[in-house]
Amino acid sequence: MKTTTSDKFYYYDFIVYEVWGNKRDGFQINQSFVQEKDIVLSAETVEGTDKGLIKALKKLNLIDKGIHYKSINIEGESQYTLYFEDVRQVVGGLCPAFELRCTKIIGGQTT
Repeated sequence: MKTTTSDKFYYYDFIVYEVWGNKRDGFQINQSFVQEKDIVLSAETVEGTDKGLIKALKKLNLIDKGIHYKSINIEGESQYTLYFEDVRQVVGGLCPAFELRCTKIIGGQTT
C-alpha cells in the first residue's frame, strides 16, 4: 500500500500572541488571537523542511519577509498544532511567536 501526500492538504488557523516579558526575565503569553482562518498548506510543505514551511508562510504574507528560518524554532505535530518561537531571544527562554493550529486534513488516501 502506498500513501500519496501530493493530494494531502492541511488546514490551519494562524494564531498570533500578545507576549509579556523580556530576555532577562523570560516570556509569557498573555493572550492569543486568530489572525487568519483556513490557511491551506500542502503535505509536502508541512511535512518537509522548516525552511520550506517558513518560505510558504512568507509567500502567504503571514510573517515578515525579513524573518530567517534559522531564527525560528518549530515544535509540535503537524496534525495538531505547530508552535513557532523566536530563538534570538534565548537568554530568558524562547519567545513565543505564533502557532498554526490544524483544523482539518484533506486527502492523502492510502492506495
